[in-house]
Amino acid sequence: MLNRQDKREIINKFGNFFVTLGRDWTLSAIQIALSGIWKNEGHKKLASLFSELSEENQKFVGELLPEVVDKTMEKILSLFEQHCPSISKSNNCTIQLIYSEKGEYYDINELSDGLVDELYTNDSWITKFSSYGNFIEL
Repeated sequence: MLNRQDKREIINKFGNFFVTLGRDWTLSAIQIALSGIWKNEGHKKLASLFSELSEENQKFVGELLPEVVDKTMEKILSLFEQHCPSISKSNNCTIQLIYSEKGEYYDINELSDGLVDELYTNDSWITKFSSYGNFIEL
């Protein structure tokens, strides 16, 4: 049986992974795409359109993008909390988020008091693990 501290450690390991490889990677990729560094046609067009925006609109985009990414992450976590998303054709489905360490398996949803809340509390995963705040410099 895990004590509260061990549960928090496992939850935070997953949170670090989820925020770093989900949120931060996505926001970094957007920054790079909008900067014009990537040279494929789609990214060049996106960077060109972005550069035509006013400074005020570019700032708005920098504020909007973290919010969009965070809401997407929230929805993903809520699917695990709900156990059976509405897109399922079965009423008997279970979706589990399993973390494995040293041959032990842990259901993150079972360990957490609320996965979505892990994103937004004062001691949130975003606060602890993200290199980005609520604004990305574009």
